[in-house]
Amino acid sequence: MTAERPLVSIIIRARDEAPALRRLLPILQAQQADFPFEIWLLDNDSQDGSAQLAQDAGICYHHIPRGAFNYATALNDGAALARGEYLVSLSAHCFPQDSHWLAALVQPLRDDPAIVATYGRQWTNPQIAPFEAMGNDALFPAAGHRPQIVAFSNANSAIRRSYLLLHPFNPMVKILEDHLFYLELAEEYQFVYVPEAFVHHEHERFSWRYALRRWVREGWAFFFITRHRGLQSPFASRPLLSLRELLLGYPRLAASFAKRGRAREAMLTLPFFYLRDLTWALSFVRAQFQHALISR
Repeated sequence: MTAERPLVSIIIRARDEAPALRRLLPILQAQQADFPFEIWLLDNDSQDGSAQLAQDAGICYHHIPRGAFNYATALNDGAALARGEYLVSLSAHCFPQDSHWLAALVQPLRDDPAIVATYGRQWTNPQIAPFEAMGNDALFPAAGHRPQIVAFSNANSAIRRSYLLLHPFNPMVKILEDHLFYLELAEEYQFVYVPEAFVHHEHERFSWRYALRRWVREGWAFFFITRHRGLQSPFASRPLLSLRELLLGYPRLAASFAKRGRAREAMLTLPFFYLRDLTWALSFVRAQFQHALISR
C-alpha cells in the first residue's frame, strides 16, 4: 500500500472477526501489485478489539451500528467511502493463497472496459464443512475448468466502483445480494471468473445455528428474486422442496459418502439437506404470504 491515490479499494465486512483479521491483514498488505491499493474494514460494532486492530494495521475504518448492518448496504457504503477505481469485496474468512491474488482479480477489469465485475476461486476444507466444500468445488473450479453456473460472490470479487455507484446492491435482500446483482445485469454486462484469484474460505467449525439463519434468509431472497423481481435463478430452478431429491438424490449422496468411507458425511447428509430444503421452502412461503398481505 502507498499514500498515492489507490487504483483498488479492498472492502472487508466483519463483526467480531479479530482472529481472522490478524491473519488476513498481513496477507493483504503483502500483495504484490503494480498499482496502489487501500484496505477498508467496515465494522459492524465489533466488541473484540477489531477497531484497534484496524488502527494498528494502518487501514481505513468505518463503524456500522449493530442494528444497521445489511450486506448490500455495507458494500454500497464502501463504494461511497472508497477512493479506488475498482472495489474488491473480500470476506474476513477468505485468505488469498499467494501474493498475486489481488493483481489477478482486477486484471480483467483493467484489460476490458466491457467487464463490470470479476470473482475468484474459493476452496473450503471438506473436513470442516463437507457440503459447502462440495458446492464450492462445483461453483469455483480450478483453472482449466469452467464453472457450472455463474456464481458471482462478494466473498471474493472485484467491481467497477463507478458502476456500483450507479447501480448499487439491492438492500431489500439480507443475503444473496451478489447473486441478485449478477442476475439484474447479466444480459448487458460481462462477469468473469478468475480461478487464479484463489482463496481458502475457512471457518473454524460448522455451526447449525449459522446455517439455519442463512437458510431462512436465502428462502426469503429466493422469493424476492424470482417472484418480486421476476428473475430466473439457477439456485431456485427446481422446487425448493423436491420429493425426487428428498427420496432419491440425497440418499444417493449419503450412500456415495458411505462407500468412500466418509461415515460422518454420510450420517449428516440427510439431516443437512432435509433441513435446508424445508427451511428454504417455509421461508419462501412466509415471504409469499407477507407479500400478499402488504399488497392488499
